[in-house]
Amino acid sequence: MLKRKTDHLGEITAFVTSAQHGSFTVAAERLGLTKSAVTKSVGWPEQRLSLTLFHRAARRLSLRPDGERFLASSQHAIAILEQTETELTSHIAQPSGRLMVDGTDMQL
Repeated sequence: MLKRKTDHLGEITAFVTSAQHGSFTVAAERLGLTKSAVTKSVGWPEQRLSLTLFHRAARRLSLRPDGERFLASSQHAIAILEQTETELTSHIAQPSGRLMVDGTDMQL
């Protein structure tokens, strides 16, 4: 059996974006992916968890109760990652001051 390399963060991002917009097509546009790639990404956690996270209709997605719980946890996880990135990069100083370029004095 071939083992698939997992991309949990990509799967979670596809799931959250699909849930927020109620559409795999819109999620694909927002993420710069194909609709097929988004559908597959969302399908992997469903397969891994043996759950169906979405009610799939012809033109609209809606979350099942397990999908609502997964969305809340996923959004919390993303918020933690974003906060961590902010904390880790907060010490990086932004350039400021005067810069001379080709004899022209510029303010940063």
